[in-house]
Amino acid sequence: MAALTQHTPFTNSDPRVLRRQLAEVRRTGVARSAQEHRLGASSLAVPVFSDGDNVVAAVAVIAPLTSPRITESVPPMRAAAAAIAEGLRRQRLADEHP
Repeated sequence: MAALTQHTPFTNSDPRVLRRQLAEVRRTGVARSAQEHRLGASSLAVPVFSDGDNVVAAVAVIAPLTSPRITESVPPMRAAAAAIAEGLRRQRLADEHP
């Protein structure tokens, strides 16, 4: 594994910890970050899946670390991701069967 860049003192640069975090992301379907890239910022992201369950994009929110209700954005983010996935599926079908 290549060396990981540490953007802030909170950036995870330990491959073992990163593997555990990725396992948690796979389990929950939500990636979370708190000050790992920018001090004072937190973020959430949910995947956009293709027909074959491959992740093709993500829907993300970045907010001040002090935003107490950021996790409330997860359900609408999942709905947006599902709508994007459906749009991609319809576009693919239209391209295959003009």
